[in-house]
Amino acid sequence: MKKAIVGIMMLLIVVSFAVAQERKEITIANIRWDMGDIAFNGDQYGTETYLKEFEQKTGIKVKMLTFGSNDPIEQRKAAEAYFSRGIDGMLLSAINPPAVVPIVQEANRRNIPVVTHDSMVPGGKQISVFPLAVSAGEEVGKAILDKIVALKGDAYLKEKGGHIVELRGMVTLGVDIQRYQGWRNVLKPFLAKYPKVTVATHVAGFNAAKAREIVDASISRYGNTILGVFSIDGTMGVGGAIPALKSAGLFFPKDDPRRIPVGTIDGTAEEFEAVRRGDLDFMIDNGKLTQGSLAAQALLKWILEGWEAMPKPGQPLFPEVKSSRQPFTVIDGQLQDPPFEGYVYSFENLLVPVEIPANSEEGWGNAYTYALTGKWPWK
Repeated sequence: MKKAIVGIMMLLIVVSFAVAQERKEITIANIRWDMGDIAFNGDQYGTETYLKEFEQKTGIKVKMLTFGSNDPIEQRKAAEAYFSRGIDGMLLSAINPPAVVPIVQEANRRNIPVVTHDSMVPGGKQISVFPLAVSAGEEVGKAILDKIVALKGDAYLKEKGGHIVELRGMVTLGVDIQRYQGWRNVLKPFLAKYPKVTVATHVAGFNAAKAREIVDASISRYGNTILGVFSIDGTMGVGGAIPALKSAGLFFPKDDPRRIPVGTIDGTAEEFEAVRRGDLDFMIDNGKLTQGSLAAQALLKWILEGWEAMPKPGQPLFPEVKSSRQPFTVIDGQLQDPPFEGYVYSFENLLVPVEIPANSEEGWGNAYTYALTGKWPWK
């Protein structure tokens, strides 16, 4: 059973051993979202798993100093403390990327490699690691819209229309922007075909209670004309939208024409369980374990081998890594919005339950649960 986790996480450590032999210890900082955040706990587990394998392969001890907060001011204070203490590199997951640009700039000034992950920071030289966020929005969005058409029928949508609820987390967060862009890419032609369908965007700050309030209010206004719910993350969809629909008596079996499909993006254990229960229709598993391990691999390569050794666009990205998330992709940071100096290291998402079932050992939420408990959630 552990082979599934190893399949996701197992990395062949390829570094310059001539350089590696000169190092006995590396100290890195890990500044992340709040320590209670489930998704980033999975991300950190991916990092820690990679670091253990790295130490075993190279003999170099890696000390990771971790600080978690959803307050960008506190993240900046922590970074300043780590800079003063002395670090060789930094992993940075920013909840408000524009507010932490000074962290990346100071790292650049000190020639300290910095790898941002989950969302890039709009300023400074960096490697940014995150899954293909635009395609994530497109994939789950298309699944939701196709399900709406299958349930309601073409004629119904053209004649009567309906309402779609959008739940966003933070409109300034890069990954939110890109997921939403993907969703809108597939929504635009849908709305052109069904002009009587309306859509409302709501910002719930990745908070289940706030999302519940929003969907409750939407139900009060639109009632059973609601067609579906698109949620940027799992917390708002599973913890907010679904309970609201159930409480209002608007939750029906999957094949019932009255069904209101809900789709999310993350891949937490809670989302996998919601799919297994039949509560959640679709979700993107965005590979948090892979994200954490890939970010650590990129950071250590930069520390040991220098910037010029980092994989660039058009070059293979860690092809030796055995992962269901391959192929990994290198994207020029200048092509991002806003552009930045450096590269995006990206990887594939998995659409549940279409590409993998809800009880798949490949799912990062399932694998993380197994790592913590020694049991698969469905057994």
